[in-house]
Amino acid sequence: MFNGLLKSQGYPKQTHFDPARPSETLSNLLDHVAKHHLSVKIDSRQYVKPAVGYAKELLKLGQARGLLQFNATEISDKLTDTLNLEVIEPVLKVHRAYRYISKTPQCDRYVLCQLNAAALDQQQKQKSQQQQQQQNQQQQSKKQATTASGLIAGVSPKIVKIGSMGAAIFISTETGTPFWTLFGVINAPYNCEAKYPVDCNGFHEGEAKVTTEYIHNEL
Repeated sequence: MFNGLLKSQGYPKQTHFDPARPSETLSNLLDHVAKHHLSVKIDSRQYVKPAVGYAKELLKLGQARGLLQFNATEISDKLTDTLNLEVIEPVLKVHRAYRYISKTPQCDRYVLCQLNAAALDQQQKQKSQQQQQQQNQQQQSKKQATTASGLIAGVSPKIVKIGSMGAAIFISTETGTPFWTLFGVINAPYNCEAKYPVDCNGFHEGEAKVTTEYIHNEL
């Protein structure tokens, strides 16, 4: 399902997830996203390999103790789903925002505000959920089963913010809005409609279309 989504988005075969080569294929995917959507060349292997290794060791330990209720395939599926939601989709959101601003420069501050307001709201919800989980008494097996995906869970808002700051450098040269003005918008994404009363409905329509297409692919 995850690879089907990547294929529909035009991602090359070497970026598709292979459970037999998780470190290599995940690194290829992250490197491709950074290069083609953020114009940044990175080598993510040094970060991905330890995380995958840790997840494997955790899986072995849990299975040895009879704690994990999921097999290796289910764990891999969970990791790829988390990777898509927490890493790939935030990068694509920033890229879509940048493309929209390039065509509608008067919306630069509004779009960056809305983009980071949504990310901030998501971050606050995640924090609240984590606090609730800490308060509740969990079975040890469930804690072990969720730790693998927790390696990258919760990073989505941070990626949106960092990506927005990087995009702001290019946006400022295209729209004429000073970088530090955009920087301030990103760091204080509040009351976007009131602060920036411009017609940017096209941005929301585009995001709604992407969401609809994603749900269709999932089905």
